[in-house]
Amino acid sequence: MELLFATLTRFWEDPTSLAALISALAAILGIFVSSHFSPYRRKALTYRVVSDTSITEMNKGQGKGIVISFTGEQPKDLRLVVLTIRNSGNIPITPKDYEEPIQISFRGGEVLESRLLQRGETEAAQTLNKTAPDSVILPPLLLKPKDLITVTTILTGFSGAINIATRLANSEFIVANNALS
Repeated sequence: MELLFATLTRFWEDPTSLAALISALAAILGIFVSSHFSPYRRKALTYRVVSDTSITEMNKGQGKGIVISFTGEQPKDLRLVVLTIRNSGNIPITPKDYEEPIQISFRGGEVLESRLLQRGETEAAQTLNKTAPDSVILPPLLLKPKDLITVTTILTGFSGAINIATRLANSEFIVANNALS
């Protein structure tokens, strides 16, 4: 017993042994913290406005040769907005992850039609449902890291402000705001 006590006493007195013990404990603690509280495993969505084009402005100065109508009416301020939504996180977002679906609001505008294109599926454009005159809702989609979807929207009376919001499981409430200039 005295031999064990003497060995432990020398261990605590030796700065090299003590430093090795502290380093080993710090490494174990670091592995534990990084595996349980890692900021690197996250779900995140970002979006980018690819274009915001006035369709009726293109018609000005053309005379009476071009008439643009939508469902039999001639809107005065018709715009085409194309935006992309990307999984900018590093883990997949599955359809089950959506506690609240992605909702896109075009402030001050009235959505006439909106379509969703997934990468590589240009023929299979899906018409999106309106939740309000200025908003559309996307269906729950599988988005692998770096996956990109495109939303094209025709609308009138649009002020240029877009709000996108969703809630994902095990993630914070995601809100992206963008004001077009």
